[in-house]
Amino acid sequence: MKKPIKVGIVVSEFPPTGLGGTEIATQKIASLLAQRNLDVHIITRNVRFMRKGKNYTLKKVENYKGYQIHRVSCSTRPIFRFLTQFIFGLITLLRIKPDIIHGQQITQSGLIAVVAGKLLRKKSIVWARGSEIYDSSQFYRRSIGQFIISHASVVLAISTHMKNFMGNIWPHKQISTLHNGIDLKNYYRDPSPKSTIELLFIGRLVRIKRVSDAIRSLLPFKDKIPKVMLTIIGSGPREQFLKKMSNKIGVQDHVRFMGKISHDKIPRNLAVADIFIFPSQREGLPLAVLEAMASSLPILASKSTGITELVQDQINGLLHTPGNINELIENLRKLIQNKVLREEMGKASKEIVQFFGWEKIINQLLFFYLNM
Repeated sequence: MKKPIKVGIVVSEFPPTGLGGTEIATQKIASLLAQRNLDVHIITRNVRFMRKGKNYTLKKVENYKGYQIHRVSCSTRPIFRFLTQFIFGLITLLRIKPDIIHGQQITQSGLIAVVAGKLLRKKSIVWARGSEIYDSSQFYRRSIGQFIISHASVVLAISTHMKNFMGNIWPHKQISTLHNGIDLKNYYRDPSPKSTIELLFIGRLVRIKRVSDAIRSLLPFKDKIPKVMLTIIGSGPREQFLKKMSNKIGVQDHVRFMGKISHDKIPRNLAVADIFIFPSQREGLPLAVLEAMASSLPILASKSTGITELVQDQINGLLHTPGNINELIENLRKLIQNKVLREEMGKASKEIVQFFGWEKIINQLLFFYLNM
């Protein structure tokens, strides 16, 4: 009997401790590849977390839904984190001996993947997914980034914009586009009547997401009927600043901060929303927007990078120039005042997102695996 193809996927964090777009996508990829009878191994950091005042770590090796998770020791100090993840991640891959080595992002995960590929004489694939491309320094791009891109067997970008951006940096390398996926069957609408217009933001509370713009856009509507409410799901270094800002500008009664919640609760929150708002400065191909589209929501977003590959202005949402709050307010006004427009754009979102179903994405990923 022929042995199944063994795949090692390297990712910095992984659920349940990592709940960002890359981590959620990696979990889905691992599950779907295992269902296709591949022998899947996740290599990730063993992140410490607090529970009831005590430090905990997860199991070093765990069988989960048909694949194995290998959590490697890693320093909590930033100066040593890169080095320890690289050393122990590489040792783990050399022990597992995958047939295909897959690095999520052009970071230490990608570096581990290509070095292991060279040492094991196996094919490696790296998948650029966002900030590591747009926010990295010229030094990083020309040093570690250059090494990863040059030595990977296949390089993928999560959006066409990112592919073109990377092509200008590394013109010597062929780069292909492979989008993020979405589990379409998990998302739905709740038609129950409401006395409010419900806006929703989901994401990390960091400066680049421009959540402050979403909060400021409420100002013209704070004394109007029906009441406009913004729910913010996520945590991050800007959380306290955003709460204080809400109080300062007088919209605190129109903003709910829910913090980080488990991913299985996201569909319910999307189901009761009326509008998804996402004023981010720069994105790869945001999972949060895909999830909102799968929930038949109109999207208020900025004209930035990968977002424009999901949101067609005037079709399934309204786009504004990043940072232009006046444009955002006017777009919000249009959707608040026009329920029919919200419903039409929501239906368009549902139609567009069908092209991003995970089954299609996994078929494309398998094509790259088998044709490297």
